[in-house]
Amino acid sequence: MIIGEPFKVDHDSKKGYKWVITRICDKCGDKKDVQGVKEIIQRQERDGIILCNSCNQKQRNRNPSGTYKDQRCFKKDGVWLIERVCENCGNKQDISCSSFFYRRKNGSQILCWDCSQKDRKIPRGKDNGHWKHGITTNGYRRINIDGKRVLLHRYTAEQKIGRKLNPDEQVHHIDLDKLNNAPDNLYVYENRKQHQDAHMSLERCGFQLLGKSIWYDADLREYTLEEKTRVDVDIGIPQRHTYVKTDPRTGTAYEFWWDSAKKQARRWHIVVAEIALGRKLRRNEKVHHIDGNSLNNDHNNLSVMSNKKHKEAHWSLQRCVASLFRKGYVVFQKGRYSI
Repeated sequence: MIIGEPFKVDHDSKKGYKWVITRICDKCGDKKDVQGVKEIIQRQERDGIILCNSCNQKQRNRNPSGTYKDQRCFKKDGVWLIERVCENCGNKQDISCSSFFYRRKNGSQILCWDCSQKDRKIPRGKDNGHWKHGITTNGYRRINIDGKRVLLHRYTAEQKIGRKLNPDEQVHHIDLDKLNNAPDNLYVYENRKQHQDAHMSLERCGFQLLGKSIWYDADLREYTLEEKTRVDVDIGIPQRHTYVKTDPRTGTAYEFWWDSAKKQARRWHIVVAEIALGRKLRRNEKVHHIDGNSLNNDHNNLSVMSNKKHKEAHWSLQRCVASLFRKGYVVFQKGRYSI
């Protein structure tokens, strides 16, 4: 731990003094005035622990890389291992330290082999992509035409419009079922941007139906058609002066706050999420606006998740709207969805 504030001591240099700070080793209790004030303070904020040189060296000897100071690492048959507990089923297994901490650093879930394979959507048997009429890893059906393997939905769209598709043209499945390649379920867009705009209109319908026909599951971090009860909690986020600025890449407006300590502008929804979590966001984490309003930065409207989970959350919203489309609550006209 750190005691007191940095102070000056006499030193034989041009300045005549040096800055030191008093630190106490959290393990052995050794007390000493040390230099490198900025580094010591950063280490305290990052690791939450301050060690002397002797204890730090012992800690490094437990892990060959010296990067992950974790007492759970142990050496077996010349390999450094750690006990991994699956976050899904609770299964325990000894795995390598490097693999464990790499996944934790990137914000990925710590899963066993069986649970990690459940998320794989690679079909087996005759539907496997290596068969003549199999399904690709993206979920599209392939067929053989004149000895060439082509995608069935693009071939069906070509038969529908009576010509070959251009490379830039995109074929959209109206009900989002990639295996439903009926001509009435396919719509051809001129380019990728128009296809993305169609999916954005699908999400806008979902946000309009939020709380009426679609609900957000905070535990699973996805949207569902089952009614969920939302409990709002007030944690006392401090009021600060913010301003609105539009992201030139996406055209989305965000609230920004000027951090005078770091001398940089930060997105306010990220700051609110970090205050609610009590820690900084990891490299692989995103802050999701549940109602789709990027200016609604109430912490009850924010959900922190990994990049992969963030994409799945948007896809879950689109799947919910597609289910309502099949029931007739949502219509598709002129390449756009509406209620």
